[in-house]
Amino acid sequence: MNAVLTFVRPNRLLAIFLLMIVAGCRSSPYFQHSPAPTAPAPPPAALGTSFEDIDARNRADIAAQLGRPVAPGPATPSEVVAMTQAGVNPRFIICYVNRSTSIAPVNAQDIIYMHEHGVEEQVIQAM
Repeated sequence: MNAVLTFVRPNRLLAIFLLMIVAGCRSSPYFQHSPAPTAPAPPPAALGTSFEDIDARNRADIAAQLGRPVAPGPATPSEVVAMTQAGVNPRFIICYVNRSTSIAPVNAQDIIYMHEHGVEEQVIQAM
């Protein structure tokens, strides 16, 4: 029985060693894997247009649900409450808040005001 165990252990180690070598070869920079041919990538969009386009679409969607244009300038608690009451998706409101510039920090009264008017926690945290 000892002869069987001494024969099995080295073979097991050899198998593990060979497996490590084979797996390592595929992850090395010398392993050449030819990818399937694909269609050429579309040309890149002009820098900055995609975020502005998304922001414009979000503002248009928000304005359609509010029934009026979105107030220019930074996001305010009253504007966020108005959007929530109009049924604007919280993701759009968060996007609006994140894209707003020079937002004044909200205080405890603002947080209570938004919470009492049904503004979701994620939106309040984004403020």
